Amino acid sequence: MLWQGPHQRFAIVIREVMRTSPQYQHLLQAAEVKISMDGKGRALDNIFTERLWRTIKYEEVYLHEYNSPKEARQQLRDYLQFYNHQRLHQSLDYCSPASVYFTPRPQEHGTIQGMNEETFS
Repeated sequence: MLWQGPHQRFAIVIREVMRTSPQYQHLLQAAEVKISMDGKGRALDNIFTERLWRTIKYEEVYLHEYNSPKEARQQLRDYLQFYNHQRLHQSLDYCSPASVYFTPRPQEHGTIQGMNEETFS
């Protein structure tokens, strides 16, 4: 299995090294990603990412034995496609993330599309 035993510890070390490397931080800053590594509130900062990775591990990685990195990437790509477009999420009222993200939101209370308070002044 992928990431079992000592390999799992190795992956965690690699992930920590990436987070602290200047090159990686530069890539994040160039993409205007807010970096939070001060330890304060860190559990809350990472909770969504950690939950996603936990789900990926338990619903995909631990259930399959990949024969190559290429196969692992392909199956993970397929799983993420499923996760985002087909898997129903309790926290999203049993909708998929894609359906929630791509569905137009209702207008704000008291506004009509294309009009605002200045329209009536």
